[in-house]
Amino acid sequence: MNKAFKILLFFIVSLALVWFLLSLVSFSDVVNSFSLVSFKIIVLAFVFYILANVFRMLRFNLLLKIPKWKLFGIVNRHNFFNNLLPMRLGELSLFYYLRKSRVEMSSAVSYFMLFRIFDMFSIILIFFFALLSLDVVPDSLSGVVYVLFWVFGLFILMFFSFRYFGKGYIYMVKLFGEVFGASRSKAFRKFVDFLYRAFFAFRKISYGQYFYLLFVSLLLWGCLHFANYLIIRELDMAIALPVIIIASSMTIFTNVLPIHGIAGFGTMESIWALVLFGFGFAKEFAISSAFVLHVFQVLFFVLLGIVGFLSVKRKN
Repeated sequence: MNKAFKILLFFIVSLALVWFLLSLVSFSDVVNSFSLVSFKIIVLAFVFYILANVFRMLRFNLLLKIPKWKLFGIVNRHNFFNNLLPMRLGELSLFYYLRKSRVEMSSAVSYFMLFRIFDMFSIILIFFFALLSLDVVPDSLSGVVYVLFWVFGLFILMFFSFRYFGKGYIYMVKLFGEVFGASRSKAFRKFVDFLYRAFFAFRKISYGQYFYLLFVSLLLWGCLHFANYLIIRELDMAIALPVIIIASSMTIFTNVLPIHGIAGFGTMESIWALVLFGFGFAKEFAISSAFVLHVFQVLFFVLLGIVGFLSVKRKN
């Protein structure tokens, strides 16, 4: 199955999910929901989205000797492609832009992995704090909590095992290559060299820098959750911040699903609506709020993407 066919398939799945959700509610009610969000709140939510990208930039700035203005442009462009393209293909844009900024690919991959680990730490920690603040946890979330507990443990294990036993993993890769006759391959030797470079790039980071990355990552995701809360609370429905955090977190977790379509349309709304159903909200509000929130999210990352592309054009 080639990439073009996969993208077409994801596009069809997204359209089918959007059509199904809109068939459950009145389309005019969904459209009218947008008018409930004031311009002041839209601007304020956008400011928090900008802050989230600033915090993304600060993470890179800690480890890379690239001017902050240039890193901010890279973050905006990467975030644009990452949110737009299916199957997380947009992640590749980060390596492309860092490579153009003369960052070694091994370092780029190491830092990318590190940031994604801290993203998961932050998302899961905020998710658990939101759960603890609830009086009653819906039965539909009990299984999710169990899975996330093990995922959280797995990420901690991956983090410490790679930092302290990375050479052991590389040795096993080399042994595997020798057993299967791949060790003489030039491509295999390059891959092993790449692993060594990535390992040493990872080890260069101090514990103080790790705590800084965790703090900044928590601020990053806190800004995004609060921006979502600002928009949803405008829809004439008393909805608590922890519920918004839980619903937002669940949509983030589904970004890795193979059915994640163009800009996440269909999958995001489906997961958001299911979570709100679990909390007892009416389907009209659950579905309408999903579309309102997602459209504004797309608007925000497109605007920031334009800023990122204009920064490149201005430099040229």
